[in-house]
Amino acid sequence: DLQLRQVTAVCVAIMMTQGLLLVLACITICSVYAVELPPFSWDKVPVFWHSANASGPFSTDALAFVQSHQFPLLTIEKFQSANVPPVDNNAEGKIVAAAEQLYQALPEAVVLFYLNSVMDWKFYNLHRFMQQDPDRWLHNTDGTVVTIANQSVFDFTREDVVEAWLDVLRNASKSPAIQGCFLDRGDQNASAEGWGKKVEPAKARAWDIAHHQTVIRVQQEIFPDGVVISNNADYPQVSGRMFERAYLHDFDGEDIQQEMSSVHAEAGLKHVAEVHGEPISSPPGGRCDPYTFNTTLAAFLISAGEHAYYACTKGWDVTSGWLEWYTELDKPLGPPDADATQNGNLYKRTFAGGKVVVTLDVSNASTPLGCISWQDGSVTGGDECHAGVI
Repeated sequence: DLQLRQVTAVCVAIMMTQGLLLVLACITICSVYAVELPPFSWDKVPVFWHSANASGPFSTDALAFVQSHQFPLLTIEKFQSANVPPVDNNAEGKIVAAAEQLYQALPEAVVLFYLNSVMDWKFYNLHRFMQQDPDRWLHNTDGTVVTIANQSVFDFTREDVVEAWLDVLRNASKSPAIQGCFLDRGDQNASAEGWGKKVEPAKARAWDIAHHQTVIRVQQEIFPDGVVISNNADYPQVSGRMFERAYLHDFDGEDIQQEMSSVHAEAGLKHVAEVHGEPISSPPGGRCDPYTFNTTLAAFLISAGEHAYYACTKGWDVTSGWLEWYTELDKPLGPPDADATQNGNLYKRTFAGGKVVVTLDVSNASTPLGCISWQDGSVTGGDECHAGVI
């Protein structure tokens, strides 16, 4: 398409005028821009779906829900059918089976396979391979295995571990229902994380490099034209990122203004951005409380570029918000008129020729206030929005 041709032209120009290192870097960048991105439209708020049903295959009602809302980008979480025999085993096959359900319901959508890039979850078949040699896990200087939430950490400095981990994705990619993958904990570095503080420093640095290279190999070797989402981390050579607990309780430690800048930057990188709002507490059913929803949706509309997608849920199971809907997500939006403007602590962005107006007041960084005025005259936001204060 035009985007790929334009990037290719830049690459050719660099190759003709610059040195080998820049040529190699350009080849790497071009490989990302060959990705077939998910469907995208500004007609309504662009949304994504990321969940699993631990009790079994997706129900008819769940499939009808995702089909009726035409999600363009979906991920099957790790615990899909975890309670179905073989219990706590064969997560790989269960995820693919569920992906095939979604693929049949939404053949135009992009469906992703979940795999953790750090933690050896015990309900994957991969765990049986890891158990055969305890040295396949990363160890502390005292000889104990490094763990996170009682799950052992892969030792990516070992080639057999790298290849076994990649084989999970190679096998998943054989299904036409799988067009890419979601790599959890893509942001992790043993040399910087608390879980790696007892690892020998040189070993931790070697692990960091190996982990980074392995994530990149997924895009380059397994899904060269597919979507690869790294959770909470940007890789220039990888096609997407999730912002988990975006804007209000961010894993990265960024405040809302920093997070909006980071989300906005994804469009410049031509990356897919999944932006996930998540409340600290939530009513039954997993719906986001009104404040979390209003604020994160406003911040998303202030900062989103093309191929950014929004969701707001309490967790990741289908019972935690992924089968809930908000009327705002059905309202006409329209393309942004321009990037957001900033006047002191007030951000503003308009859509569809000014028919939709989004404002966000960050005077109090811990409790920012977002307002959205829609084309039908309705307003999303707190009392300040309805009173016209913001």
